[in-house]
Order: sequence, then C-alpha cells, then structure tokens
Amino acid sequence: MRMYSTVRPDKELAKQFVAQFAPEYLELFRDAQRAHGWQQLARALNEIRKRLKLDGYVALYDSEIRLYNCFTIGLLGLKQTKDLGAYLETLKPEDQRREVNELGQAIMEDEAFLAEAFPEDEAKVKLAVQRFEALPTGERVEVIKQAQFLWCAFIAFFYNTVSVMVHGEKLTSLVPKAMDGDEQSFLKAVHVDKALLHVHPRFKERHEEAMVNGDGEFLRNLGYRMAASPTKGPIRFPGLYLVFAMLESFGWLNELRHEEILDVCEAARLDRWQNRIEDLNAVTKQLGR
Repeated sequence: MRMYSTVRPDKELAKQFVAQFAPEYLELFRDAQRAHGWQQLARALNEIRKRLKLDGYVALYDSEIRLYNCFTIGLLGLKQTKDLGAYLETLKPEDQRREVNELGQAIMEDEAFLAEAFPEDEAKVKLAVQRFEALPTGERVEVIKQAQFLWCAFIAFFYNTVSVMVHGEKLTSLVPKAMDGDEQSFLKAVHVDKALLHVHPRFKERHEEAMVNGDGEFLRNLGYRMAASPTKGPIRFPGLYLVFAMLESFGWLNELRHEEILDVCEAARLDRWQNRIEDLNAVTKQLGR
C-alpha cells in the first residue's frame, strides 16, 4: 500500500509533532542515561515487543515510507488507512502531499484524540483499559491490531531518533546500507537497536555467516557494539539534541531558520538554561558543534 509519494511532512506538521512527542522521548532518553538505564529501557521495550508480538517493527527501518505508513495505521486504523490510500492514489503527487499534511495537522490539533491515544497518567490509562474491556470481542481484536501498529511506529521512531543523536544518521539510512553490505552501518545500527540482530532476517543471516566462516574481526566488533550502551557517550544537552534529531528525522533540520528551531524548543517545553538554548545565538552555536 503506497500512502504518498514523499515521506517528508510539511514544516508546520513536523514542528508540531516534535513539540508534542519530544518531552515523552526525552523522558525515556534521560532514564536511559542513568546507571544501567539503557539496559532497563531496552528490556522494557523488548518485553513490550514480545507481549504485543511486535517483531516486525525492525522492518520499518528498511524504508521510511513503511515507518510513516505504520504510524498512520496506528493512529487511524487499518481500514481507514486503506481507504485513505485508495483515495490518495487518485490524486496528483502535490495533492497527495496536501491531503496527508492536512490530515496530520487535524490529528495534531485534536487534543481529545491525542489524549485518548496517549493517556498521560494512571487514571487515564485505567479508563482506557475499562473502555477497551467493554468493547465487543471483534472490536477488541481491531483495537489490539491498531495498538500493535502504533507501538511498532513509536519504538522504531524512538530508536531512529537515538541513532541520529549518537551516530548522526537515522536507522532508516543505516539499515538499508547494512543490507547492501556496509559493515560500519551494520555495527552502528546494532549498537542502537540490538533487536535487529535477533529478528531482522538480513541481520540474522549476516551474523550467522560470520559465525560459520569464523569472521573473528567482525564478531569482535559486533560484540563490542552489542555490549555498549548508545547513551554512554557525552551528550551534554539531550533535550536540545533530541529536538535536532527529530527534526533531522523529518528532513527539516537544515532548512529551518534558527529562530524557528528555538520556537520548537519552547513548544516542547525544554528548559532553556538547562539545555544552553537561552537565546538565538546559543541555538546557532549548538548547531555548529
């Protein structure tokens, strides 16, 4: 199913998305930076992956179109997304982009929808569970499927963003390169998301080949990457660089004016002093690092 001809949302939609989700991703990232935090976070995400049967999420790194389609299904549901895809196929590329961006804009501005899709406290989670349990069996199955798509997209986008912060390149770029035989891209990708080695067919195949052929150097390098935490490096201002990474994931970082980036940081409720972004000059300085 082809949803649209370009994977980049328009500028305002990308800025809204970053402002909405950066605080949640930052909380995860800060937890990961604590002692043994990455291991605990990785175990938690791995447990979610197993419980909800989300092994397929690593395939989203093969193509950004897959990642964006998965996120759309997670928000709208499979049937509505298929209907949307069929409708978009009838439009010219520029009209497809306009329709998709208008839909995304409507979702990001629908506070009630976002509150239901992403409950923020225990009481709201409990209410969501009660509503789910009251649904007929058939509807519950569909809700579970939709949740699987949403969690797949959430996990993949989180690791994609961490990859930009740590290696300066998205997993949606590293993984295709690794599949084409780029060893460094393979090692960097596994460094960020170790599930690739266990559930991605091409990564499993490369690992097995190395073991069968006794490729000692590759296996030693792989062992180092597998043991290393990607958050161990000196990322002094994770909130700021998380915003940079998310904007880069959408392909907008280098095209936004620095004052626009500062506006996104403010919308994402980042502490200016803690993240050294007290003014426009500070943003320019950090982008130049």
